[in-house]
Amino acid sequence: MRKRAVIILLILCCGRHTFAQNKLVDSLINWVNNNPKVDSQYIQTLHKISYRLNEVDVKKSYAYYEKVFILSDSLNFTYGKSLAQINLGLLLASSANFNASNNAYFKAIDYAEACNALRLKAVSLNNVADNFFSLNNFIKSSKYTNEAIPINMKLEAWRGVAINYELLSRCDFDQKKYAAAKNDLDKGMPFALIANESYIFSQFYLGYARLHAINNNPDSAKYYFDKAFQQAMLQNDSRNEFQVYIAETQYLKNLSPDRKLALLDIASAIAKRTQYYEGIFNAAEKLSMVYDE
Repeated sequence: MRKRAVIILLILCCGRHTFAQNKLVDSLINWVNNNPKVDSQYIQTLHKISYRLNEVDVKKSYAYYEKVFILSDSLNFTYGKSLAQINLGLLLASSANFNASNNAYFKAIDYAEACNALRLKAVSLNNVADNFFSLNNFIKSSKYTNEAIPINMKLEAWRGVAINYELLSRCDFDQKKYAAAKNDLDKGMPFALIANESYIFSQFYLGYARLHAINNNPDSAKYYFDKAFQQAMLQNDSRNEFQVYIAETQYLKNLSPDRKLALLDIASAIAKRTQYYEGIFNAAEKLSMVYDE
């Protein structure tokens, strides 16, 4: 009965997420149609459409990336060229092609430096670090994250600083440096509070949940997993929901195999719906492990 309730909840949430995304994308497309003059704002709006479609419709997202790339190139709009490479990097990372994705991000960094777009440089550095994390190269992941932090501090981009510290925490956690991982979260939390964004809170609560689980505090771990899920739901953030389900099955030792299978089935469905290929692999791998049990 509980599994059915969770699946029904997933269906309702997926519907809300898709509706919200479609509504925003539709408004951006309407703006483009009503403002046909090709200028910097036009190109940046195309970039936003490509970014928003990344988890919804990869083909359309790629089509808008191409428009950003072609128009920026024709106008020699260096800032737009950097945006285009960020779009491409996101698309390639979603298909788990991390090395090619990093090549795109490094090009984005070159363009960002050429036009002194420090924010785009910081975003690209963090995305490179995220890719290296997925490749289990925690040294390089930490290296590029630490390069992003002073840029974000200079820009007072507190959201970026919070994201940077959360990624450092994941690097330390996966190297079993649990005290350092907690210290990273504690350093980043003040910036997360300033940013006041549900996506970021979800990531931090997830980090604390994993640490409590590792330290054999299952009640505290469950408390933070629930808070992470609630924050993910506030913004209908599918990737965060996916991460919570995966982490619960991995770190909560008192879950029954049936409960693990139910959560992993939901995670797998989210990954497939958002065309998140790394997630599809991770969910399938963990499903296999539960069946082995």
